Amino acid sequence: MKVTCRSTAALRVNGGKMYTKKKLTLSSATLTNNCRTIADATIEISSSTVNNNGLLWASSALNNSLITNGGTIVSTITGKSKKCKLC
Repeated sequence: MKVTCRSTAALRVNGGKMYTKKKLTLSSATLTNNCRTIADATIEISSSTVNNNGLLWASSALNNSLITNGGTIVSTITGKSKKCKLC
């Protein structure tokens, strides 16, 4: 499953757990992550803004744990970004 946001006016607010078993692509969107955003492969941010107040995690479940940022990531004091398998 690929989760994609492709609208210039797209605003997504995650207050729970957003999970995809494959790649997460954010394109020309704004995502406010207040809890957990998890992808089992690459997280690709393109011309987008991520306001991270929680956990942004590209796991290594598919041996491809990358966060590719072509936009803006704003992380607060409670925000964490991981690109590895959590033990």
